[in-house]
Parts: sequence; C-alpha cells; structure tokens
Amino acid sequence: MFSQLKEKEMIAQKCSEYINDGDCIYIDSGSTTYQIAKYIKQKKKLTVITSSIPVVNELVNSDIELLIIWGKVRQNEQSIVALITYLILAN
Repeated sequence: MFSQLKEKEMIAQKCSEYINDGDCIYIDSGSTTYQIAKYIKQKKKLTVITSSIPVVNELVNSDIELLIIWGKVRQNEQSIVALITYLILAN
C-alpha cells in the first residue's frame, strides 16, 4: 500500500481537483484510489460509493455521504465483492 506513495499522493491530489461539491463518485479499491479519499474530506454535499474498506475507514467520520456496495469481503484486498457478482462468478 505504501509502495510509490509520493506518486500515488500526487495522482490523488490531481484527481481530487476534478471532484466538485455536490458530486457523486465511485472510489474503487486500491492503494492509489485510497489516497483520493484523503483529499476530498473537505468537499461539501459529496456522495462516495465504494467497495473499499480503507476508503470507508478514511471517510467514515467526515461529512461525506457514504454508500457501501455490500457483498463478499476479500480480506487480502480489504474490499467487498458485490454479492450478486460473487454468486454469478462462483457458478
């Protein structure tokens, strides 16, 4: 998660410039996308949809509205696979 951290933070900071107050965005799981969560906490009326447990942990005490895609937890990635997707792929 901390490999090339400076580069990931630079990418995340640039991405956050394209996120405006009132937007609804999806943040996927991953170490680079996780960094975005750190830069958007001050946004107003922002809705974040995610399957990333680290993103949830980063934003849970902010004013951002969080929507979590529930499903099967992948412990190694600390993310959630949507239950319907998991059921389809398992068969």
